[in-house]
Amino acid sequence: MKILNAVFAVCLLLFFYSCDVLDEDNSEDKQTEVDVTATYTEILNVWVPEVLGMPDESSRVQELGGFDLIDNPDVADVIGTPEQIKNVEVRGMTYEFRNFSGNVDTNLTNGTFTLTLSPLDTFSFEDVNIAEADLFGRVYTVSSDFNPVNEFIKKYMYMAYVLGGTATHNPASFQVVVNVTLKLRVEVDEE
Repeated sequence: MKILNAVFAVCLLLFFYSCDVLDEDNSEDKQTEVDVTATYTEILNVWVPEVLGMPDESSRVQELGGFDLIDNPDVADVIGTPEQIKNVEVRGMTYEFRNFSGNVDTNLTNGTFTLTLSPLDTFSFEDVNIAEADLFGRVYTVSSDFNPVNEFIKKYMYMAYVLGGTATHNPASFQVVVNVTLKLRVEVDEE
């Protein structure tokens, strides 16, 4: 009889313990991770003045840009807080020159994109005649190992970059349209 009572007591304890576990599972929000691909676009306005009436002199060009990950509607619609972003991967980066005006011989040489504001994450791009690039609608691709950039963006939830180079045959004004495509792993609540 004692053995039967002990078995009954153990079964009763297991039953109540199972109910508590089920209640805990039902009371907690279920979360899952989804991938969101988002493209961020920023337009940099560049003005390169003529150097003391000498259009053949070169001028340093340096423009800062960046964006907050949550500013993209594709991301904002899925998450509520930056903490829900679990991983970030740069899938591609392009740039193009638009709305050129000025000396048609203006060239941008020794061009670089410094991503995450670290000299270790600097990517060079080819020398370009700005008027010609705008006229033909050329789109340039930054191709490199973005792993250090991914880590920076994941940590700060922000991407920053500096466009640099040397402009010759000035004056000139133009826009640089920068597109960065990111794949984000986001934790969302199951409904």
